[in-house]
Amino acid sequence: MAETGAHRDLVAAVRLALERGADPVRAAGQQRYMKSVLPYRGLTSPQLAACLPPLFRDPGLAVESKEQWQATISVLWDEASHREEWYSALALAKHPLYRDWVDRDLLTDVIEATTEDPDFFSRKAIGWALRDLARSDPDWVRAFVEHHPTLSGLSRREALKNMGSAG
Repeated sequence: MAETGAHRDLVAAVRLALERGADPVRAAGQQRYMKSVLPYRGLTSPQLAACLPPLFRDPGLAVESKEQWQATISVLWDEASHREEWYSALALAKHPLYRDWVDRDLLTDVIEATTEDPDFFSRKAIGWALRDLARSDPDWVRAFVEHHPTLSGLSRREALKNMGSAG
C-alpha cells in the first residue's frame, strides 16, 4: 500500500462494518429528522462507538503515516455514500492513536469549506470540534474564532463554551 495514498483497506472495512450494522427503518427516520440529502445507514451513536475503534486499532489496518491518515479521512468524507461515513472520518481524525498527527490545517480546511452550510448540525459539529481542541490548545481556538468572523453564532458559542467567553 502506498504510504501517502488513502488506506483503502481501512476505508473498505469501515464501509463494511457500517453496512453490517444498517437498520433501514431507523435510517429513514434519521434522514427525515436531520433533513439530510445524504442517506443514513441507521446506526446509533453507541453502535458507531462500538464498531469503529476496533478497526482503527487493528494492526492489519494500521495507518502508516500522517499523509495516509489525512488521505483516508478525506476519502471517507469526500466519497461518503452515507452520513455515517462522515462520522467515521471524524472518529478517525479524533482517534487517540493519531493524536500526534492532528493537523490544525485539516480542521481549518474542513471548517472553512462548511461555514456557509446552513445545516444546524454542521454548525453545531464545527463548534464541538473546536471545543474539543480547546481542551488541549485553547489559545489556538480563541485565535481561530477571532480570525473567522463568518463562523455562525452557534459554532462560535460551542467553540468557546467552556473558556469563559462566548465571543
